[in-house]
Amino acid sequence: MQFNPLTSEIIIEFLQKKLYLSEYRTLSLQEEMIIKGIIDQYSYEKIANQIYLSSGTTRNIASQLFRHLSTLFKTKITKKNFVVFIEKMITNKEDFIDELENYTPTCLETNSAVILLIDDQLENLLLLKQILSQNNYMVRTIKNGRTALELIDKINPNLILLDILMPEIDGYGVCKTLKENPQYKEIPIIFLSAISDLTDKVKAFSLGASDYITKPFEPVEVLARVSYQIELQSQRRALKTEIESHQKTIESLTQSRSILASLLNYAPYGIAALSAIRSPETGEVIDFEFILVNPIFIKLFPADSELIKSGSSCVSFLQKKQLDWLPKLINLVTAGQPFSEIINLASQIIEVQGTKLGDGVSITLHPIVNHF
Repeated sequence: MQFNPLTSEIIIEFLQKKLYLSEYRTLSLQEEMIIKGIIDQYSYEKIANQIYLSSGTTRNIASQLFRHLSTLFKTKITKKNFVVFIEKMITNKEDFIDELENYTPTCLETNSAVILLIDDQLENLLLLKQILSQNNYMVRTIKNGRTALELIDKINPNLILLDILMPEIDGYGVCKTLKENPQYKEIPIIFLSAISDLTDKVKAFSLGASDYITKPFEPVEVLARVSYQIELQSQRRALKTEIESHQKTIESLTQSRSILASLLNYAPYGIAALSAIRSPETGEVIDFEFILVNPIFIKLFPADSELIKSGSSCVSFLQKKQLDWLPKLINLVTAGQPFSEIINLASQIIEVQGTKLGDGVSITLHPIVNHF
């Protein structure tokens, strides 16, 4: 396969991974800009002007970086052979992307939030990265919207700070594209702009933006808005996880109830589940209500189906049938005393058994002998 020239963003992603795996460090923004300048064949003087440093300081940073890379790759790397060396290492772009997919940045291991800065102005990137990095955020920087959209799945940010006015694809276009993709639409986006016009803010929010920061930046405001969105996203994720967990529980309970109902419906004896009703003043059990009754139980009391339907008072039923079960059921719930007796019902001898069921009881009516 013919190899396509690597972009500076892809090379930097590769080096970030390699440096982290070997030295638990990542490239600084100055080092990233130096690498970009070298790939573009800029002189150190031109690179220095771009990153607002002196030529000597820029050379020192580059020299230290190349020493690190020489140790890392076990060969001498300089400004002159850097690009050629990288191109020799990577013979296929697709293989390179696969390798990046296995990259686990430091932020994911330390559970710090990943913030993606997208702005074509270097001074904005430098300032924002300094503010956020000093507050333990893992910050990634990209200078144009198209590259950001290409690398979003590799960076996997918790939050995006997005400039509006950029070449090729502006911030509105990037936001719209992300919000239309189910994989990325939940990532909160804070727009950055020197424009404070209400119309622009309305457009930003209509596209799905979470917040809006006006330039020039105030560090306190940036940190407050960023931390709020990070915390809000964390709460949303926790709520989503909790809802999914509850949904699974509900599905499990629904399935269990369905199985239980099926078993009860086909049981050869009458079964009723009763829930205790307690006095609001004393807390003592004063009654029970039917919460579940199977067909056999109802069949044994054909004239009383309304009295034994779900939610009905047990006392009313017991009084009509002249059954002295209430004290026994109360003792079963409060003291755990066994409840069992034999009665004559519907031309049958029935064994009645009561079993404690939480704050209630289950009653089983088991036919013993039929009378002809």
